[in-house]
Amino acid sequence: MAIAMVKKIEIIAHLCWLDKLMARLSKHGVVEVKEARGKKITALCSSFEETLKESEEKLKAIKYIVQYLKKVVPLQTVKEKIKEGKFILKKEEISAIIRRTDIFSVEKECRFLENENQELQRKKNNLKEQIRQLRPWQNLTISSEELGDTKHVSFLLGEIPEKKYFLLEKELSNYEKVIFNEINTEKKNKYGLIVFLKEEAEQVLTVLKKFSFNQVVLPLSPAIPGELLVQKKHLLEKIEIKQKQLEGKAKNKAKDFVDYVILSDYYGAIQKKEDIKKNFLKTKSIFYITGWILAGKQKKVKNDLESSFPEIEIHFTCPQEGEDVPVALENKKIVEPFEVITDLYGRPFYSGMDPTPVLALFYALFFGLCITDAGYGIILCLITSLSLFYFKKTMDEQLRKFMHLFFLGGICTILMGMMTGGWFGMTVKWKLFDPINDLQVFFAIALILGIIHIICGLGMKIYENIIHKEWQAAIWDQSLWILLILSAIGWAITKMGILAGGFALLFKLGICVGALGIICFQGRGVDKNLGEKTDKIYTLLWITMIIGFSLRINGIFKFLSAFFSAFSFLGIIYLGRKNIISLLGRIGLGCYALYGSTAYLGDILSYSRLVALGLGTGIVGLVVNKIAGVAGQAPVYISIILVPLILILGHTFNLVINVLSAFVHSCRLQYVEFFTKFYQSGGRFFKPFREEYKYITVKSEEIPD
Repeated sequence: MAIAMVKKIEIIAHLCWLDKLMARLSKHGVVEVKEARGKKITALCSSFEETLKESEEKLKAIKYIVQYLKKVVPLQTVKEKIKEGKFILKKEEISAIIRRTDIFSVEKECRFLENENQELQRKKNNLKEQIRQLRPWQNLTISSEELGDTKHVSFLLGEIPEKKYFLLEKELSNYEKVIFNEINTEKKNKYGLIVFLKEEAEQVLTVLKKFSFNQVVLPLSPAIPGELLVQKKHLLEKIEIKQKQLEGKAKNKAKDFVDYVILSDYYGAIQKKEDIKKNFLKTKSIFYITGWILAGKQKKVKNDLESSFPEIEIHFTCPQEGEDVPVALENKKIVEPFEVITDLYGRPFYSGMDPTPVLALFYALFFGLCITDAGYGIILCLITSLSLFYFKKTMDEQLRKFMHLFFLGGICTILMGMMTGGWFGMTVKWKLFDPINDLQVFFAIALILGIIHIICGLGMKIYENIIHKEWQAAIWDQSLWILLILSAIGWAITKMGILAGGFALLFKLGICVGALGIICFQGRGVDKNLGEKTDKIYTLLWITMIIGFSLRINGIFKFLSAFFSAFSFLGIIYLGRKNIISLLGRIGLGCYALYGSTAYLGDILSYSRLVALGLGTGIVGLVVNKIAGVAGQAPVYISIILVPLILILGHTFNLVINVLSAFVHSCRLQYVEFFTKFYQSGGRFFKPFREEYKYITVKSEEIPD
């Protein structure tokens, strides 16, 4: 319904115009370039496999510079500038930045700074670990070199949990020639030097192990641990000074950070162009481009290129059957935000239809019914509109669509809230109905919307079948189901006394025609062996039998209906006598298809989730207000803080949860109950070739209309 027409474009031009023509095409932004292979022209042409290595190296270097400076320097000023919007520059300004920036020299300096800092950091971490190990031993008055064992005595440094120290001391008292010299107590551990005879080493070590004694080995040094600790701290201070010097140099480099960001964006765009060139073909004098173009833009592109490049040939053709044609959607501004819902499920095929215009109306209604609180709708509209205003320069297209989607959802929430009288969990007098007290009304509205939604899905399939001239499918596969569903609902309404009983016969007739039609016309493909005229007679006989049986069941024209039923049935058997099994098979397949009516009943009942979610929003909001009311009975100095806090946090939580639920469940009703009736996804997104920058906008000449 809103799929943009796409045509194939082929361009042949002189090789000298290549770069300028690419810039022109990217400015238009309506051409998707595809690989030009498998063509007759490939026999005469070679490909653009070579790339500009210099631009690749520059892009790699500038990306490294940007990433390095982001890590080592706080760039708050630059971030603030970027938040204000993209940097708008002329090509001459970019050229000036390129001339004054020696990228490879800056990269070399940044790599040196990074490597130097990494080496210093490694040494710093090593020193910190040594200081940590030495700190408990700073009171030791003997160096580690002097702690070597003698001929008969062993020395052992170690730590033990303080709670086990007294037990160890008691155990070691059994040995007369074992001394535990306490050095320090730190972090619930005791550090000490144990002196014992070598001949008692085995017994002593067993005791130490029993009480979780952990041996410590200090690095060999002629200095005592206290002096060594001072030396290490001094070295650590020197390293930190060097790191600050390196940080200062990095900050000095970061003064030109904006230039590096601009160049990163610019060279990134150049590299994309070089990658696209790989899809082109060339000879010594000309180049060949092929791709897809939006049909509505072909005249503008053709006129512009032919006026800009004298030696050029442009040719447009319609897509051929079986080609992988990209899909672009064209909808009105108010419908565009709902394209994200379609895209989350999948783009339609080029030969299919876009469900977005119909989806938009139902999605917005369902979203509003899921929340049904006008106050929440106002807050949602304010949040989304402020986001769109303050971040309009930096927000990408997809996020912008989501913001517009939630804004429109907020508008529908306000309308539904006004209809149900819901305002921040409170109910006002002016309303059409109260969801809690008039639950049956709310339930009926949800089911009626569900029936309309499903009928619309079947109707869209009828429309698609008519476009593709599949008349029989439109009548027998969808129209009969619509007749059956509406007749069954009408008959139920008459039984409830809402409609006059005189309509019951009409609805019963509709049920019979719909049910018998579904039974008889499923598997109609078995008639392919019949001739063209015989096939039409065969179909006419099936229709006659369906009408005849329906009239006979309802007691209308008893004799004539019985006659026509019998006559048509015999005619069907006669024409299909060579394949009588197919006749029975058709009826069996039709009965199985009719069993699918239970699925339609389940689909309709699925819309009751709108009632559950709508009630949930109001009830939770009411509970939040009740809690705040109870808190308001506390002393003034407490309630003045507690009441606003409860209201703000409670309603914020309720809003966030219900907006998420409304988004998800409204999507589910589209994907499961609506799309399954007609929609086929799997189309490929149309991705036009254009200059896309993250931080900059390059000013260039305008393209004439």
